[in-house]
Amino acid sequence: MRLLVLTGFFGSGKTTFLLRALRLATREAGLRTVIVQNEIGRVGVDPEVFRRDGLIVKELLGGCICCSLSTRLVSVLDTIVSEKSADLVCIEASGIATPGMVRSMLAGTDLASLPLLQVNVLDAARLERIEKMLDIPVVRQGVEAADLCVINKIDAVADGFRESVEERVRKIRHDARVYFTNLSASESLPDSLADPLREFFLGIPSAPSQSGADFHHHDHHGDPAVCALEFLPPTTVRISGEAMRSAFDALIHGIEAAGGLIGHVKVALIGAEGSRHFLNSTGIGRPEASLLPEQASIARVVINAIAWRIDRTVLESLTRQFLCIFHD
Repeated sequence: MRLLVLTGFFGSGKTTFLLRALRLATREAGLRTVIVQNEIGRVGVDPEVFRRDGLIVKELLGGCICCSLSTRLVSVLDTIVSEKSADLVCIEASGIATPGMVRSMLAGTDLASLPLLQVNVLDAARLERIEKMLDIPVVRQGVEAADLCVINKIDAVADGFRESVEERVRKIRHDARVYFTNLSASESLPDSLADPLREFFLGIPSAPSQSGADFHHHDHHGDPAVCALEFLPPTTVRISGEAMRSAFDALIHGIEAAGGLIGHVKVALIGAEGSRHFLNSTGIGRPEASLLPEQASIARVVINAIAWRIDRTVLESLTRQFLCIFHD
């Protein structure tokens, strides 16, 4: 069995990358694959994306695999190994997981001998907009720990930025294997990026990684404010998609007005019949959202908000204001 560990800041394109990488693993290499998704909040947003393709997804929710959920991660991997149920396990870490911790956690276990490839995905558009993005500890450590560094959304930045960001990345790690791409432009990865993944999936030996710095002593993600709230109205609430989008826009603007640097704000809107709709923003451009109906019947709302440079009580107050639209 081999491990593909995927790290990257919120909204960088980790899930999109993983979907394309899995096509290589399952269709070309014929590997039985299990996905382990880690979400800081209480509800996973993306598992259905993979389950539609018949893939097995194991969710680790409500914390980070680098600290509070580390024991559960090792236990899940031990079970998969003992059952011989997968050839490849893809671990998608939360957006604030300390990137080097998976290697460190496995170092003292029987899992340490498993081949491991770590990929870090960066958002070029955000790097261009926020000059000091690479100074955020979890972002910087992602570059330091990665075997492959994928810089996504390169088409969204100005001419010359590619050379600038590569220079900045190499100042952090001079031997970084850097790949530039626009993952949403195609259903497959470019050959330059697909080739090292194929080699890993097929067990072809490659140069040993120079990563693997010890991250046991870390500052827990640079102290972001984290808020996870769940609201169950007394009865199912009917509300318009326009009202939900408007309230969500107000939440995002409120966090930014308070000086917050948004990591990710995700809202899961769950209907009584099990339907799921999502509002999702990384603070870049207009908030992203799944297609919302004109009217939706909402039985449960879960919101996970993560931001830097803002007090947790302020963040929680803003998210509770958003939830007010679901009160009768």
